[in-house]
Amino acid sequence: LSFRLAVIDHLDEGHETLPLLLDETLINWDDTRLQMSGDILKQIAERRQVFFFTCHPWLADRLSGLTGTSVLELSTE
Repeated sequence: LSFRLAVIDHLDEGHETLPLLLDETLINWDDTRLQMSGDILKQIAERRQVFFFTCHPWLADRLSGLTGTSVLELSTE
């Protein structure tokens, strides 16, 4: 996660702020790291859009609770 954040900060330095797209990035993290990542994502969302994709409802619910955001479910139907 740290590397991805550093790269996106470097890429949009002096330009328009890019959104951050994360796909299953935190799936294998323990509860302590997941808690810390929620705080980090809230800070990042103050200056850029953050999209977090997961197929795990428990992870979507957990991050939603940590960040105070809502879950948007995408359907293939």
